[in-house]
Amino acid sequence: MKPPTVKEVAQQAGVSVATVSRVLNGSTAVDGELRQRVMAAAEQLRYRPNRLARNLRTKSTKTIAIVVPDIENPFFVSVTRGLEEVAFREGYTVLVCNTDDDPQRESVYLQVLLDEAVAGIVVCATDERRSSAQVLKIMEQGVAMVGLDRRLENAPVDGVLSDNFGGTRTAVAYLIEQGHRRIGLIAGPPKYAPARERRMGYEQALLDHGIAVDPALIKVTNFKGPEAAVATEELFTAGDPPTALFLSSGNVAIGSLRALHRLGLQVPADVSLIVFDDLEWADAYNPPLTVVSQNTRQLGGLAGDLLLRRIRGGTEPPQERHLATQLIVRGSVTRPRA
Repeated sequence: MKPPTVKEVAQQAGVSVATVSRVLNGSTAVDGELRQRVMAAAEQLRYRPNRLARNLRTKSTKTIAIVVPDIENPFFVSVTRGLEEVAFREGYTVLVCNTDDDPQRESVYLQVLLDEAVAGIVVCATDERRSSAQVLKIMEQGVAMVGLDRRLENAPVDGVLSDNFGGTRTAVAYLIEQGHRRIGLIAGPPKYAPARERRMGYEQALLDHGIAVDPALIKVTNFKGPEAAVATEELFTAGDPPTALFLSSGNVAIGSLRALHRLGLQVPADVSLIVFDDLEWADAYNPPLTVVSQNTRQLGGLAGDLLLRRIRGGTEPPQERHLATQLIVRGSVTRPRA
């Protein structure tokens, strides 16, 4: 049997082909009673839209994509969930692409998404400058773009980030208020905005309290657990180790905690610590970890809202939105030993 056509749906519903087309394409300019008749007729005839034909005709789809550096990272899992909730509510589906922070892999994915005529892309760039050039080319083809968590420098796109500077400044100030003066920082790579801003927040908190920044207490990592473990061991096997640590991400926290365990150091008896990000297991750790909480699902949802606004023709100037963070005090911080 041949599949039913739009014309047959229109005849079944007693409406015009144009009305059926508007209903099936999600238009809100159709009376509720007519909409119900069209949907009932489509269901009775088991009509399914020819997506391929529609894509060729409109040069776009009802699909958006998110390009992330690490699909296993709980941060990006939660962000993607927030984006998907917004997209699905508005009739869009979401593709997820994992780059492993490889610029070449990112470039391939972006080209594939352009070829597949996705309506828009949320991207956490592998290289804030290098990625911008390809983003500009994609935008010239009419594809909406939004930057997530990292900036797209020199590209006129909306961006969504957490308040990395303010959240870190508040957390480190709390450590200082508890009496700590030697505070270690396990930082991320400075080529990424979150790492730069968290280091700036750390340094500003020290300066706010008249404490000189000691480069020996700062270890730069790749935001991965194994490298964070090595950095932590270096801090605590050198002379005059810190009494507290600020860990700049969840992956960093996993590596650092493993290193502290191997060294026989107890939290918070031997070292206090705060983690940037409220990991799912943070309050189940013994002791429960003090964290800087960022609303990752809201980040994804806001990125989705901004992307859909651009897809629908929004022409307002690009904006960078910073979502507030919250210091959640638990049991991993205490006053240093005398």
